[in-house]
Amino acid sequence: MVHRIGIVGAGHWSKRLVKGIEDDPFKVHKTVDVLSYDEKEELLTAIDVPRERHYEIEAGDPLPDDFLDGVDVVQIASPVEYHLEQTREALDAGKFVVTEKSYAADRDEFEEALGTLEGRWDDSFLHLHYLNKVPTKVMPHVLERATEEDGAVEHVEATFIEERSAEDAGRAWLFEPDNGGVMLDWVHPVEVLAVACEASLSLRDGAAYLSEPDYTDCATAAQAEFDASGALFADGATASINVGKGFDETHKRMRFELTDGGHVDFVYASSEEEFESDYRGEWVWRRDGRVVESGKPTGPIPYEILIDELGDAVDGGGTWIDEDRLRRVYEPVWEYNEAVDITEPVKDADAVERFERDAVAATEVVA
Repeated sequence: MVHRIGIVGAGHWSKRLVKGIEDDPFKVHKTVDVLSYDEKEELLTAIDVPRERHYEIEAGDPLPDDFLDGVDVVQIASPVEYHLEQTREALDAGKFVVTEKSYAADRDEFEEALGTLEGRWDDSFLHLHYLNKVPTKVMPHVLERATEEDGAVEHVEATFIEERSAEDAGRAWLFEPDNGGVMLDWVHPVEVLAVACEASLSLRDGAAYLSEPDYTDCATAAQAEFDASGALFADGATASINVGKGFDETHKRMRFELTDGGHVDFVYASSEEEFESDYRGEWVWRRDGRVVESGKPTGPIPYEILIDELGDAVDGGGTWIDEDRLRRVYEPVWEYNEAVDITEPVKDADAVERFERDAVAATEVVA
C-alpha cells in the first residue's frame, strides 16, 4: 500500500522529504500553501504535484477539506505559529501527522499541544532531523565508552551557526517571537542533548545577537548557558549553546569535555554534503593531546531514516515522542525565550564578531 502524503507549507522540507522516499511506500499527493501554484510551480513540479492537487489558503485559515480528503499522512511544514492548530485539524480528520520542528511556539501552546496529543501519541510524529543524523546516532555509544574511561561529562560546547543565504534573507518570520525565535529554529543541539544524551537542561544565562541586519530586526543568533544533568553527566555539569544564522561561515560541532581531562568532538555534515556525497560527519576522542579513537561513520541521510521510521509508525509501530522527552527538548527553549528579549538583540558589530569567534573557537579543533 502506498501512503499518500499531503504537505502543509511546501518548501525546502518538501524536496528533502521526496529525496528520502525513493522506493518506500509513500508518495507526495497534495500540497497546501499561502502561495499559489504559479508562485510555487518550480517546486511543485519537482515534487510531482499537479495544479489540481495544490490548494491556496490565507495564513491561519483551516486546512481545506478537499486537501485532507484522499491523503493518509499530513506533513506540517508551515511556520511554527500555525503548527498546533494544523496538527490538531489533521489529527481530528483521522490522519497520521508529521510535524516539523515543534508543535508550539511558546510554553502555553506547548502545554495545549500535550493535551491535543493525549491518547493520540501513536498518530503523531515530531520530526527533529538532527536526531536522524549519523553523528547523533553513534553519539550515545561513543560517549558511553569515553565516559567509562575518562569520567563523566563536565561541560558541553555546542556551536551550530550557518553562513548567510538568500533563502534565510527571505524568511524574516523565522526569527519572530510568534514563531519561537532563533533558539527554536535552531533547537538542534538541545534536541541532541535531550534525546540522544538523555540530558536535562536548566537555563543559567543567555544573550541574543543580530548577526545579519538584512534578515530582520529580531535576534538571528542566541547564546545560552545551561546546567546539565543526566546519567552521562557529572554533578555540576554545564552546557554552552551557540546558534544562529547569517555568519561568515557554517560551523556545526559539539564538544563533550570529560572530568578526567579527555574530550570528544562531533562534527555534523550539512544537508547539502549529505545529499551530494557519502560524508555524514566525524567524531574524535582525545586524551592528553592524542587521539584515543575516531571515526567517520556512514549511513543513510536523515530523510531516508525519517521515511523508515515513518513507515513503521504509520503501520502501528509507535513513535519516539512522549511527554517526558518533549519537555526535555523544549523547556530550555521556553526558559531562554522568557529570560531573553529577542526583539532587542545585541547589534554592536564588535560584540557580534566576538560571539562568532568565541563560539567557533570553543569547538574548532577536530582532527
